[in-house]
Amino acid sequence: MTAAQFQELDGLIGLYCGPLLEGQDDDWVKPERARYAELYSRALERQIAAFRAQDNREGTISVARRLLDHDPYREDMHALLIEMFASSGQPQRALRQFRACENALGDDLGIDPSRARAALRGALANPESPPGLSEVILALDDSIRHLDRQLALVCQIIKDRYPAPGKSPR
Repeated sequence: MTAAQFQELDGLIGLYCGPLLEGQDDDWVKPERARYAELYSRALERQIAAFRAQDNREGTISVARRLLDHDPYREDMHALLIEMFASSGQPQRALRQFRACENALGDDLGIDPSRARAALRGALANPESPPGLSEVILALDDSIRHLDRQLALVCQIIKDRYPAPGKSPR
């Protein structure tokens, strides 16, 4: 991407003010709202790719956070931020980002944040990682155990509410 293209993209991103006609639920509005939101997400992704190609860590982090503000369930962006923080010697920020991902995916949606967990493990497994990562790994293990317990409870609730055919709900 040239500097002029990047500047044009940045200008277009700046035009997005949020969901199209928020609060309106006419039949034609919903698909257009989704389309504009997707275009905005793709533009931010292109901007992230450009910042990464320039090895611009702060730009990458800033735009990835902006994309997460737009869509907090983007595990790939959580994973990217985890990697960025861990590789720059900020293990506590990496762990906080993992917990934010865990909250968004696990607590809100009941989904296991496996990609973010893999990113954190991969970043922390790097032998050149800064000291203090053992505490992050221990905290991550605690988080995983906590999430496993929560998932078991969710599974039980689902089984109770939606029993197999022929069985009555509890």
